[in-house]
Amino acid sequence: MWQKLNMRYIFLIYLFTTSLFAWGARGHRIVADIAAQHLTPETAQWVKLLLSGRSLEAVANNPDKERQNPLWKCAEPFHFVNIDDGLTYQASKKNPGGDIVVSLEYFTALLSDPKKSTAESVMALTWLVHLVGDLHQPLHSGRSCDKGGNKIDVLWLGKTSNLHKVWDSQIFSKLRWSDKAHAAYLEGSQKFERRENSMNFVAWAEETIPLRPQIYTCYQKDGCCRPESACKNGSASFGACSKLTTEPARLGYQYLEEHKPILDAQLYLAGRRLAELLNAIHTKKMSAQKQQPFQKPEWAAMEKCMATILKKK
Repeated sequence: MWQKLNMRYIFLIYLFTTSLFAWGARGHRIVADIAAQHLTPETAQWVKLLLSGRSLEAVANNPDKERQNPLWKCAEPFHFVNIDDGLTYQASKKNPGGDIVVSLEYFTALLSDPKKSTAESVMALTWLVHLVGDLHQPLHSGRSCDKGGNKIDVLWLGKTSNLHKVWDSQIFSKLRWSDKAHAAYLEGSQKFERRENSMNFVAWAEETIPLRPQIYTCYQKDGCCRPESACKNGSASFGACSKLTTEPARLGYQYLEEHKPILDAQLYLAGRRLAELLNAIHTKKMSAQKQQPFQKPEWAAMEKCMATILKKK
């Protein structure tokens, strides 16, 4: 009897956590699916062995699911970085607990180290799959004043939300394709050009800053025009740091239509870069010179966090 009740309890926990992250999980699965298609045969076999036969898509959302566990609270800063308007990553105030750039550097070094245990390598691989996706969601490299859009209240299709949530998950809820179909569409429609900064996580973080003016813009058909702007050009900006208390922007299908090109481009870029990163790590081409130098306070905080989590597992 207890076993039946226990299994039912576990199922309810699973149902709750997956529903909480269900839509947001789609972006990470799409990125992982694209990456899997561009792994070398040798890297694919290495990944398969590390993950005991599981796919990249199967583990892509594990770091988000683990956020329900109080033990993982120390890892919350790993998912984002704040870079304010007009600043670079280096000039921005750093979180002593780390950030997504430091996290990517840390887990890359961890996965590249043949002396690390299998448990550490699996954790590093899982985090890299997730974090590469996170960093290509433009608001994960956001402004501190609005916490990457989390403090920007909006109405999404008439319901209360915030801008970060719209980009993390709610846009996906209106895309009727399956994750596999979306990944296949991106493979056929997007172009990937290798860049000099292909392994430079700082550059990845800074790349999304120029996208902000468009992301913080709504369109006339969404009904978010301000009286003072008169929407002469059919669009209006919202969410300026000096005006966080303005009436929530009304976002909907017009916003989705206007911003889908950014969404698709970032998903595909993340998938291809993730594949390049894993291929490079596996073939040992990721030299220390190509990685950004660690900042000791953040490194120490991450080491402590990961050691605690691994010890408790």
